[in-house]
Amino acid sequence: MCVQRLLEIQIKCSGVSKESTLEGFGILTEVADKLTSHESDVVYDGIRNLSKLVCVRLPLDVLQYNPGSFTCALMDALLWKQQTSANTACLVLIHIFETRSALFERKVEQIVSCIFSKMDLLPYEKLSSNFTRNGILKLFVILFRHYTHQVLDAILVKSLPFSNAASECLLNAGADHNLMLESVDYLVDSLDSISPYEEASISTKLFKSSAVKRVASKRALTICTALESLLVAYASKIENEQKGRRSDEQSKMMNIPLAYKVISSLIVRLGSMCEAKSPHNLNKVNPYRQAVDLLRASFLVFFDTQVNKNLDNLQTWSCLDVEATSSGYDFNYFCETLHLILMTLCKNEPDKSEKMVSCVNKYVSSKFELQRATVVAFFAMVVQETLEGQLDLLLEIIINSLLSRLADNSPIVRKLCLQGLANIVYAPSHQIDRYGAVVIDALVSGMEDADDPQMAIALQAMNGLCDFLNKAPNTNIDAQLVNICLRVRPCFEKENVAIRSMAFRLFGMLANFTTSNTNSKFKDQIDTSFIQIVLHLFDSNQQVVKACKSALCRLGASMDNQALSEYLYDKLNSDSEVVDCNKFMNELSTIVIGGYPGKADIFIQRCIGFFTAQWPELRSAAALFSGHMLHNLDEDMRETINKDQIGDAFTQLMKDSDSSVRADAARSICLLYCY
Repeated sequence: MCVQRLLEIQIKCSGVSKESTLEGFGILTEVADKLTSHESDVVYDGIRNLSKLVCVRLPLDVLQYNPGSFTCALMDALLWKQQTSANTACLVLIHIFETRSALFERKVEQIVSCIFSKMDLLPYEKLSSNFTRNGILKLFVILFRHYTHQVLDAILVKSLPFSNAASECLLNAGADHNLMLESVDYLVDSLDSISPYEEASISTKLFKSSAVKRVASKRALTICTALESLLVAYASKIENEQKGRRSDEQSKMMNIPLAYKVISSLIVRLGSMCEAKSPHNLNKVNPYRQAVDLLRASFLVFFDTQVNKNLDNLQTWSCLDVEATSSGYDFNYFCETLHLILMTLCKNEPDKSEKMVSCVNKYVSSKFELQRATVVAFFAMVVQETLEGQLDLLLEIIINSLLSRLADNSPIVRKLCLQGLANIVYAPSHQIDRYGAVVIDALVSGMEDADDPQMAIALQAMNGLCDFLNKAPNTNIDAQLVNICLRVRPCFEKENVAIRSMAFRLFGMLANFTTSNTNSKFKDQIDTSFIQIVLHLFDSNQQVVKACKSALCRLGASMDNQALSEYLYDKLNSDSEVVDCNKFMNELSTIVIGGYPGKADIFIQRCIGFFTAQWPELRSAAALFSGHMLHNLDEDMRETINKDQIGDAFTQLMKDSDSSVRADAARSICLLYCY
């Protein structure tokens, strides 16, 4: 009766005749009869009819979301202690939102804030027993469906961490298939359009610490939080539906274009969060762990049970405890995770590789270093793990993208590009033949990277070239052979052990790739480097010693001296056998003098050049080799030797700071009694 009187007043004020509204009041009488019923279904139907009547009879300006409007009054009624009144208000609002949603286009942000505030003030009970709370969540979903982007924008301006109400509303909305897809698509686009992090120049001012390299963007962290809520909600829905089997809905999810777009974006996001710290007021949010959890949720939604089970068995999603460190998760740690992901995908879903590569490729020219690095790392691992039949379709895209980043200003990207190109060895033989020359050129150029103080790029280039030559023994490298030698030889004396050993290993491998066109040129390179390699047999590092043994065994066959070749192979073929320096130098000098009498003086001069080497082991070896060479010369050869220069060199060596060097120098001088 109260509603009828209010409507009569409204109609009278608006100038409408009472007779024209009698039919409406008749309906209102029927509604009143239903509302007085003791059956809940009848009462519910009565409230729905009342909602329809209100929406039809009330003018639109009253239904607008403005202070003092009917809609605002109903919103306030949601918190009334009288449960039936709150429930009735909720039902009427649901009908208004469903039928008059166009009225709220400019009020979305205000309505979202109002819904969250009401949710926070309501006592928390299970949704099944709290009609009002459930109704408010339905209101949010209705508004979300009509204004998806605006609702998301309204949520993204909220501060992290989200309130319980915001999280609950997102989790509820995420269970809706179409709403989840549209929302995730919009959020991924938003994530791709903003900076994932701020560089050190800003972050160091915030943290006053040189250890901090990057600070994650607040906006990106907020987007990821919303994304995770939606994906987790849908993943939970799938889990409840499938009961141990993949549901039809999930099968469809795996084949929609959005799946590849989302997975690609979130893989790039994970790589971008390496060594990233949270903003100063969000210390509880770990950017890398958030990215891991988000990527895992996306896999639960878009990939089947077997893929997710395999990833869990590999502990792909486990994160090391790095809270105590200032740098966080480094890029190498991320690459290990990425390798596990791609290994699983290429094994279980090989047909998805092409679409994944196409989606990831759009980030290859990103202005953010770690995004580019993630893409080239992704490509490198795809080449390594993809099955032969699938790789033919992908390789052209991958090779072109990797070649385009060889001149990148980031050393990480350049190094990973070389790794990816070298992984061509995992491709079918016809693809190795097709791209081999291009890959070799890139790897050779990488040995002399202008901005590589730690020589990480040079090491990657040499390692890649070794792997390539080992896998493709019939490759013709005539055009590059001497160039490779000239770039490798300076690395023999580098302090970096890995560089030294890899350089010797690669130089030795080149002996297997000489032809009639390059044989004489390579012999010249061996001749120039022979003494150097022999001396490094006694390097302080066993890794280098093993590489020199292997190199000399290979090179001996190219020196046109059967006695020397057989001797080197006999003495150096075993990695475990320790070579006696004094005995070895005596025997080797005899063979060298006999095989190359005209070069004896040159070899001695090169030995003396190592009297000032940075390592005492080399100075000792040089002293012994030169001493035995001088001792084993015949009388005619001794006449050609510059004795004064040699005497001065040994005199200086006797002043060496290392006692073992002085002892070996004295031992060698004792061999010069015949001069």
